[in-house]
Amino acid sequence: MDKDTLMHKLNKLPKELLFKILSYTYEIQDKSMLEDIRNFHKSRQIIDSIYVEKWGHSINEHHLDWIINDMFIFMNNNIPTMFGYCAKCKDIIHRNPFVKNAEKYILYTEIKYVDSQINIFLGLLTSKERNEFISQEFLLLPFGN
Repeated sequence: MDKDTLMHKLNKLPKELLFKILSYTYEIQDKSMLEDIRNFHKSRQIIDSIYVEKWGHSINEHHLDWIINDMFIFMNNNIPTMFGYCAKCKDIIHRNPFVKNAEKYILYTEIKYVDSQINIFLGLLTSKERNEFISQEFLLLPFGN
């Protein structure tokens, strides 16, 4: 989004909300949170490039569908979700402090665009977990192996 478009959208917000948003820009942010944001962004770029390379040629498959599928396999300790969600997966989901029921939350997110689902669940992973996801052996193999 270019600067003019952003300014136009910001000018449509109520002044009280705009002042609240701007107040956060003047606060010093936690360094670990800033590093996590950088890691999220870098990880998302790497994941997208890996999956586009593997699935971008397919007319029947979309790389985003494979990302979310593989993320759930990773989060659920390689157990297909049709058999339920393991403790690790539920613990990851419960990192969102507003989630009371992990399974209901997962169902709720399924109505969102796949891109949004990926961002939600990738955001719940730690930097270490994102790196582990990217480093999975099957992702590093060329397509067809």
